[in-house]
Amino acid sequence: MLKSSLAAGAADPLEAEKIIDRMRWSRLDELEAGHRFDFDYLCLYKFKLLILNKYQARSAEAGQVALDGILAAMKPPQ
Repeated sequence: MLKSSLAAGAADPLEAEKIIDRMRWSRLDELEAGHRFDFDYLCLYKFKLLILNKYQARSAEAGQVALDGILAAMKPPQ
């Protein structure tokens, strides 16, 4: 089964995103072969940093605050 099929059948969007990011990371590793600290290597390194920063920036507290704000906005006035 293709990994993209696994992402499409994931139980939740976060798991699908993780599968896709693992596919991206693997592809970046493949492209890295033969490059040692040249411009291409630095670009690939930057793409990996973007993936890592995306997950590092997430937190349960920030997610809860965002969810509470959305739910409060949807709540009818009393």
